Amino acid sequence: MVKDSYEFVIFEGELTDAPGRMESWTEWLTHLGADDWQLTIVGTDFSGDQEAEPESERFTTEKLLMWLQERDSEDEPNRRVGSRLRALRAYGWEAQLVGLLKLIEGIRRGRWPPKPPRPKVTAVSGIALLATAPNPRAEHVQPYLQIETTRGSGIMAMPSPDSGFVQCWLGENPFWAESWKCRLTKSLASQIRARIAERLGREPVIEIRFLTIVIIAASVASAYPGGTHQFSQDYPWSFQNPFLYAITTMSSEELDEILERMRQSGLIPGQDVAVGEMMHGEWIACSGIRFACRGELPFPKWFATYDPMYAATGVQSDAAQAPSA
Repeated sequence: MVKDSYEFVIFEGELTDAPGRMESWTEWLTHLGADDWQLTIVGTDFSGDQEAEPESERFTTEKLLMWLQERDSEDEPNRRVGSRLRALRAYGWEAQLVGLLKLIEGIRRGRWPPKPPRPKVTAVSGIALLATAPNPRAEHVQPYLQIETTRGSGIMAMPSPDSGFVQCWLGENPFWAESWKCRLTKSLASQIRARIAERLGREPVIEIRFLTIVIIAASVASAYPGGTHQFSQDYPWSFQNPFLYAITTMSSEELDEILERMRQSGLIPGQDVAVGEMMHGEWIACSGIRFACRGELPFPKWFATYDPMYAATGVQSDAAQAPSA
């Protein structure tokens, strides 16, 4: 039998990856008995000339295994059981810790820790403007839905009209967080429309004047070279809210020229772009963009609104099919 408290070295490391860096440290693990462990790290400062302040932390067995697994994955990303876990396993054999050895074997076989249950979306709480690239840049910001789930807060991509599922993430980072797809139920769709309507009520409206090109902002952020920042520089007379851009022209020839430039830049009429006319409303339809009239002839007032679940009918993808002014 091994005595109740047993201390052993689980890892020794050093860093010399920068000029003047001679840092080293030793990780000591103390088994205090049963499900109680203490990890102590002693080492030097950056230069290696002086001792650093020791660090110490208490763990349960499962918390310790997760900590060691995470550290090992940084040094040995292709091995499930790295050097720290192997040192702990050797101690487990010596101390006859059957439960510990079973958990480490589960790690080796990829069966532990067990995957948590998939989150379930319980509410759509609002809208957040987040970066669409790992390195946040203001010109690549687009709207996401804020959600509450059975495992905490998260975000949801704007749904598309041709899919019954929508992408979700835990936390607020769509690049590093756990993700999954959830079914777009009638209840979720109703909440999404309500949150978008609330946000649109605080934003500038997109009024159709003469001939107005309406572009989905998320398409600009993801497809247009240089993102929304470059788009605003290329079309300084455009106006917008967080969901839509709009460009007004009085000439059908200029309309065709702008649509062609957009097509060459990755924004496709009928897919990312719609066109409205001030007297008749929709000229080129696009899913996600609704046209609505708030007035009556002879002086109608047409507006464009964003609805990611709206599926346009009779979509025209070629600007040449639009009526002449």
